[in-house]
Amino acid sequence: MTSLPTPYAAARIAAFLDDHLSWSAYWDKHYGLWRVAEDDPGSDLYAESRDAERCPVRAFKEISGEPKSRYHV
Repeated sequence: MTSLPTPYAAARIAAFLDDHLSWSAYWDKHYGLWRVAEDDPGSDLYAESRDAERCPVRAFKEISGEPKSRYHV
């Protein structure tokens, strides 16, 4: 069965992308996760989460000096 995000979650991700034009996001139907990443090929900023609120926040934690790693929620 395909898992779909809620309209609210999609709106939250869309609002994030409106404010961060150099980022991309997509809903991974297979795993039921939001995936966001900076569009710069040299960037390691990436996050994935089922929670649309937490996904972009986790990516930005890397900017604030937390260790570079992939975040899973």
